[in-house]
Order: sequence, then C-alpha cells, then structure tokens
Amino acid sequence: MVLADVNGLKWVNDHYGHLEGDRLIKICADAMMDVMKGAYRIYRIGGDEFVAIYLDIPMEQVTAEIEETRIRCKEKSKGQPFDASMSFGYVERQPQESMEEVITKADHNMYEDK
Repeated sequence: MVLADVNGLKWVNDHYGHLEGDRLIKICADAMMDVMKGAYRIYRIGGDEFVAIYLDIPMEQVTAEIEETRIRCKEKSKGQPFDASMSFGYVERQPQESMEEVITKADHNMYEDK
C-alpha cells in the first residue's frame, strides 16, 4: 500500500487560487496514473491524498515507481507558477496485520517523507 499526499496545496490555493490548486492536484494524479503501472488500483481518498494498492509486486518495483512519480510531478509542473511534489508512505502488509494497522503505518511513513 502506498499513501501519497500533494505537497504545498494550501500554499498554492492561498497564493494563486483554487483553480491553480486543482491544477496541482491533477498534475500529481496524472503523474501517479502515468507511472504507477504496477498498482492494482489508485484512488483519491481525500482532497489531496491518494492510495495506490499493489498486489504481489516486488517492493523494488513499488519504490522505483514512487521515485519516477516524483520526477514526473516536477516535469509536469514545468511552466506552472509552482513546483508539483508529493510525499509518499508505503508499507508491505504482513498476514497478521489488519488494514487499519497497515494504513496507520503507511500514513506515519508518509509524514516522515514530508
């Protein structure tokens, strides 16, 4: 499971308006959809938060897709009045763990990435 959060959305909304904030979210969402091909599904779960679910994918591929998404966000935001970036937290679920535990760990890791 990969949790992702758009960095700087409030700042963009405050300085450039909500249309630009929406553009920032779309740039980041598009970058995830372009790059995270190994994900089973990608969902927007909040204003600027996303979750990517991976099934039976090597962790090396997951981390490579995360790093490529970071690069793609920057590329897609060229020419914008802001630099698009995201924070990521990922965790591999252990058989004994509940989904709530997995989400809590991934969320903690995402905030560590900020």
